[in-house]
Amino acid sequence: MYKDCQSHQCHILYEKYDRQTESLVRGDKYMQCPKCDCQLKRGIDKHSNTEIDYCTQCKGIWLDENELQVVCKFSAWQISLPPNAVLSQRFCPCCEIEMYEFNYPETTVKVEMCPGCYGFWMDSGEIKEIELVRKL
Repeated sequence: MYKDCQSHQCHILYEKYDRQTESLVRGDKYMQCPKCDCQLKRGIDKHSNTEIDYCTQCKGIWLDENELQVVCKFSAWQISLPPNAVLSQRFCPCCEIEMYEFNYPETTVKVEMCPGCYGFWMDSGEIKEIELVRKL
């Protein structure tokens, strides 16, 4: 699978899947977890049947742009970086640029978003917490 990134900050994003390690590769480099720097694995979200990238160590997941709306039943649509977003000191596994952290809309859950490819990093349990709060 190859994908072009349309962002001005991420000129070309080239990915391919390594079947032996179940990981995504960009050039000769594997996608790394923004939290613990482990190699991300590719898997299928059992609830939405969507391919996601996840960390086997910290259980966080990487969601490409628009995957959040598919994986999280009660997600907000058209999320953009709010004015109060702050740099998170975590780097996008795709673009390798620093992501921004902010409270997910209508929750107190802190999430990271890449300003280049608009992907989301969700720490373990954050999607469930968002679903619980937003469905009330």
